[in-house]
Amino acid sequence: MMILTCSAIIALYTSSGEMPSWTPELLRDNSRFKYIESNIRQDFVAFERLADNAVITIRAREYTPEMASRRPEFNQVDHPDAWKGAPSQYPFGRQVRIRKEQSRSSILCLNNYESIDVDIRGRLIVQGNSKGLSLLEDIDGDLAVAEGFAREALGRFAARRRDLNSHVNIAGQNIPSFSAKKTGARFLEVTAWAKARNVTLNRNDEAKRFSFTWKGKNCIMCWGTDQIKIGDSWRALPDVVMYDEGKLWIPLSAVES
Repeated sequence: MMILTCSAIIALYTSSGEMPSWTPELLRDNSRFKYIESNIRQDFVAFERLADNAVITIRAREYTPEMASRRPEFNQVDHPDAWKGAPSQYPFGRQVRIRKEQSRSSILCLNNYESIDVDIRGRLIVQGNSKGLSLLEDIDGDLAVAEGFAREALGRFAARRRDLNSHVNIAGQNIPSFSAKKTGARFLEVTAWAKARNVTLNRNDEAKRFSFTWKGKNCIMCWGTDQIKIGDSWRALPDVVMYDEGKLWIPLSAVES
């Protein structure tokens, strides 16, 4: 029996030598993950998880609203639950597809202007003329991990549309702001906004969501999502929550009318 290393699996990809800027922070931890490859277009990156040698690949693509309205076609038949949303059950893009098998956990999120595909799979095992993937120890846990990577990667990838940096005056304070390409939405840095409004911001960076109370109502927002939960209902936003330079950026219209 022969077990191929991640380097052998990814060898067909041309390396750029650098991780894409949208690579999730946790994957940069070289005590837990080994960086393998990314391509010249900077829309693909691959890692090896040192604990079990599983392969983690992430693909990021630019999209259009028309593309995001169509369900992508796949060679394999979808499981009936494949398109029922993210594992966390929180909103994530216009369409979300999950794949859960004994040796693979993956999630694909389609947004109006970006798509992110995260795949976690067992190492490749070759025995004679047959080959397959090793089993994952925690399929559901890996699916939750994949969702977290996808939310952060999408938030980072979307931040490439930042344009026209400026400030917006909130309660007498200048809050960092910018407008987004393609949507024209005005964004503000959420921590600075919360401080200006004397709002307590509760961040759950592992789950990639945060909450706060504003105007007497509990609010929840998730990374890479174009919705905000106010009280018991979700409201659509003009663009997704972005993550850039270690900061979370939200559409101004989410909190300021």
